[in-house]
Amino acid sequence: MAHCRTHALIGLGLFGTSLSGSLLSTMFLLCAVLVGAYSFKGPFWALATDMLSGSAAAAGLATINAIANLLGGGLMVNVYAWVEDATGSYALALMPLAVLTLVSVATLLLLTRNGRNRHIAGKTEAV
Repeated sequence: MAHCRTHALIGLGLFGTSLSGSLLSTMFLLCAVLVGAYSFKGPFWALATDMLSGSAAAAGLATINAIANLLGGGLMVNVYAWVEDATGSYALALMPLAVLTLVSVATLLLLTRNGRNRHIAGKTEAV
């Protein structure tokens, strides 16, 4: 579950950039966010393949990748630009990304909790 805590820190770091008043602290927080973003990728993909098997794994990984590309590459880039144009603030433009990150943390925690319960139930039935 360490990956879930790291993922939560990404969202909190993005929120923290809006509260920081100096360039140095903003740069530090953004660097910490990137470290967190890259450190959870391995455990995330391992978790996805652990929860799915066979052809379901291929379809599940393709769905995850498609949704990530749609949200990250399409929607969030445009939302960031729209918020920055409307407010003139780069920090406020990061808020939708921070909210999306925290929603994904909640979803990941919910999925791993349910998956863990099913995995434990499957082990007790086999015994």
